[in-house]
Parts: sequence; C-alpha cells; structure tokens
Amino acid sequence: MVFHGADSDIEWLQKDFGLYIVNMFDTHQASRELNLPAFSLAYLLKSYCDIDANKQFQLADWRIRPFPEEYLRYAREDTHYLLYIYDLLRNNLLQKNRQFLNIVYEKSKMICQKLYKKPYFDEDAYQNIYIKSRKTFNVRQLAALKSL
Repeated sequence: MVFHGADSDIEWLQKDFGLYIVNMFDTHQASRELNLPAFSLAYLLKSYCDIDANKQFQLADWRIRPFPEEYLRYAREDTHYLLYIYDLLRNNLLQKNRQFLNIVYEKSKMICQKLYKKPYFDEDAYQNIYIKSRKTFNVRQLAALKSL
C-alpha cells in the first residue's frame, strides 16, 4: 500500500472506518530520506510525471457520503501516479544505499503503528462550556447542558 503523508490518514481511517493499515510505504518519508528540494505530492508529481497537481479538494471533508463526483475525480487524479512514483523513489533509495530504503520502511511502519485515541470524557466538562458561554443558566438549563 502506498500513501503520501500518511500521518493523519492513518488515524482518520481508524477513527472513521475502523481500518488499520499495515505494510505501507509513505512517499513523503521517501522524499525526505532522499533529501529532495520539496516533499509534497505536488512536487513529486511535477518532478517525476510532469503533472501539475490540482489541490482544490485537498482540505475538503472526505467523510461525507456519497462522494460528490468532483471528489472522486480529484482522488483519481491525486493517486493515479502514486505507484509509479513509488517505483522511482524506491529505485532511487536503493541506488543511494539499501539502508535508506529500510529507513523509509521503518518510518512508514511507525506511522502505521499510530493509534487513534478517543477523547477522554470528563463528567465536569459541561462546566467549562457554561463558563465560556458567559450566560446565566437556571438549574434546569444547567442540568440539560450536563446531560449532553
């Protein structure tokens, strides 16, 4: 499996879908290990594939379903060349020194080992909300806030 900049994706996939990723190669980690001038996927696409990346939906909310057609088009364009880039980066790492490839696999493994942790629920958290609201609540309103 090939990702680019998987740090956040790993936790989102766990949190939103219960997916745990193993045996992943992160092209971002490879570009860092190769000390490339930039580490972004846009840079890799331009350098290795002569493609100008469209980043219009990079920060969109990908949890919505069904995906709008423009999200699907963006995702296809964003990942279409990823395996090709992986092959090139892997070969560059091997040419540099096999140890560099091992380092990237180790860093990618460490990213896969990240675990999403549910936020701790504090029974008294409603008091912070109440204080920050700067409103006056009656007893019934405060009880309703606490029950949320």
